[in-house]
Amino acid sequence: MQQRIYCGADVSPEDLGAHLVAQYAQTRRMRAQIMGAGTSLAVQIGRDGRAPAMTVGIVQSPDDARDIIVTMGEQQWISNDSALSAAAGSLVGALYSPFALFGLIWPVKHILRGDHSPQDAWSSIDAYMIQHGAVLATDQTLTHPHMEE
Repeated sequence: MQQRIYCGADVSPEDLGAHLVAQYAQTRRMRAQIMGAGTSLAVQIGRDGRAPAMTVGIVQSPDDARDIIVTMGEQQWISNDSALSAAAGSLVGALYSPFALFGLIWPVKHILRGDHSPQDAWSSIDAYMIQHGAVLATDQTLTHPHMEE
């Protein structure tokens, strides 16, 4: 997961979220949705109904309203029935055959095919933020404290 902090932005999290949705709505194969509102929201970018999806968390800094914190990671596409489908599919597959676990490989295929690139999203975010007067202050990779090498 990668996080960037932009300082001095004349933009709100909702503005940046709307920009990302508009950016990916122009493509035929991609889809984007905003979850949340105000000073904290998430934009999910991915193929229509398929996983994995890129998730961009956008938060206004609690210390300075002109600072925007953007975090990008990857997860399953969120929909009303996605949690139920994933759980049911895993349980049924595990009951019948351990070979059902090979179904977990298919998200890797989409990453390798380049259906959506985090670097493309970062480029779009960087350009938008710079256009609105922001300066990139911090760029860091976030890791789980128990997963560090």
